[in-house]
Amino acid sequence: MMTRFYSYITLLAAVVMLAACSSEDEMSLQGDEMTVQFTASLDGMLDSRAISDGSQVDVLTFAAFAPDGTEYQSMRRTDVAVVDGRATVTARVVRGQCYRFVFWAQNSTCQAYSFSSDMTKLNVNYDGMKANDETRDAFYAVDVENAATPVTGPFEREVTLRRPFAQVNFGTTAEDLAAANHEAPVTGSMIKIESGVCSQMNLLTGEASAPVAVQLNAGPLPAEKLAVDGEQYEYLSMNYLLANNEQSELTGITMTTVMNHNNVMAGAKVEVPSLPVQRNYRTNVVGRLLTTDVEWTVKIDASFGGENNYDANADRWDGASAKEPYFDEDTHTYEIYSASNLAWFQNNKPADGTTIMLMENSVDFMEKSLSPLFGGAKNITVDGNGNSIRNYAMTAAGNAGLFDGENLTVKNLTIYGAKVKATADGDGNAYAGAIVGKAKGTLTVQNCIVFGSTVEGVNGVGGVLGYANGNVSATNVKVGTSTILNTNAPNAGYVGAFIGLLGAGSHTLTDCEVSNAVVRAYMGGTTLACGKFVGCLNGDVNNLHLVRCTTMAYFEGQNELAQNHTPYSDLIGGVN
Repeated sequence: MMTRFYSYITLLAAVVMLAACSSEDEMSLQGDEMTVQFTASLDGMLDSRAISDGSQVDVLTFAAFAPDGTEYQSMRRTDVAVVDGRATVTARVVRGQCYRFVFWAQNSTCQAYSFSSDMTKLNVNYDGMKANDETRDAFYAVDVENAATPVTGPFEREVTLRRPFAQVNFGTTAEDLAAANHEAPVTGSMIKIESGVCSQMNLLTGEASAPVAVQLNAGPLPAEKLAVDGEQYEYLSMNYLLANNEQSELTGITMTTVMNHNNVMAGAKVEVPSLPVQRNYRTNVVGRLLTTDVEWTVKIDASFGGENNYDANADRWDGASAKEPYFDEDTHTYEIYSASNLAWFQNNKPADGTTIMLMENSVDFMEKSLSPLFGGAKNITVDGNGNSIRNYAMTAAGNAGLFDGENLTVKNLTIYGAKVKATADGDGNAYAGAIVGKAKGTLTVQNCIVFGSTVEGVNGVGGVLGYANGNVSATNVKVGTSTILNTNAPNAGYVGAFIGLLGAGSHTLTDCEVSNAVVRAYMGGTTLACGKFVGCLNGDVNNLHLVRCTTMAYFEGQNELAQNHTPYSDLIGGVN
């Protein structure tokens, strides 16, 4: 099974004026200088203080290059602070020159990484490093948008920093670890890899090279659980190893537990002839690893993947196929085994009162265009069954969202990498949400995640739901690392990271969370409120119940009204 481990840094580049391109080989900043400001926000995934949440990253290095790869040395910054997941870089650029911008973020105490004198290469030194060291977490990106294309005016840009590493994990069952601890407590582990670990990366291309043998000294066990396919294992080993985008192979892997990670009293050994690894993926070796009869399974599995997320287990859509799913008449359930099964509902309305259940697979629409599903059918339940719907792209007039139904229930589902856009209908309305654009009747959402998505509309735009005029109930629903925005229009507004607009009705949101979302909003009037959780409530505030809900969204007003807007509360943009 293939899934991604993924936390990343998003860079929002507010460029006052970037330079156009020149063939001159200027290594100093001369001429018509302009200011470029990058605001970096570090995603902590959806849970805080966890392995791979990026929380150890506290410093960012920034470098700028000419198209031929020569660095503009005066622009280099190596000490940009990352505080609470955010950093700002300000640089001076010159009109008439082209630029490649390189970004590298890491923990300031980590000694494993160094740069070549010309800043074109990253070197990784594994010598003397300890196993299970979360401070080796780091993120990287190169921005080449203006390496050859002249830039003549102001613009905004988003750059995403991703890990250049594979993460290799070993985990055993709780019973197995308890049995081993009965003899002598296991406190740490070390790991040896004979070949296949890259030690160098070209910062201008991202290509990793120079494979070496690696031996990481004993380090304490990770304190958390290792979750794989819904099962919980006890961590024995967790390590970041430089890798390429294409899958490659490590050989001769030996993970050894230790009873005292300071004095290195060696314990059980787990020897694996080879392991597949890939950048931004986790390779997990799990099973009963410490007892006499070693039983283990190798799984490459993913977590969050953002705009380029990939799950090899997901059934991928070709952009055209639509196959009628199996219908169980006894349970009134459509069973979804493929993306084409789900795509069938673009033009076919399910029977009212039925359940749509993803059975064994997640589905990946591969950024191909999809239309809203279900055609307004009534009393439909969508059960994701713990699976995900990935990378669907949608542009629709008036109402853009994955599901279009009346009295709809959606549960146990994750949305990855959606790109949703509603354009104005004949009345100028454009409602958009990753799950539902415009809710009709009662909407119930339970145990769902929207991650790494972009949702755009005009006047009712939210990460989960754009607009609802009936009752809404949401429990344990999360929005993470997503951008919610609207286009400028006289009726622009009602934008929220979670829900855009709630109308008359009774609404209860419980244990819902927004993490690292960006809300970019225009307001066409003072009553068209926008906010960091719910954009606006057009109804009685006593009928909106927010129970243990939190938001860590960034609000960016796009016009004077939005910039000067005072929200009703941190969770509600306005009440009319």
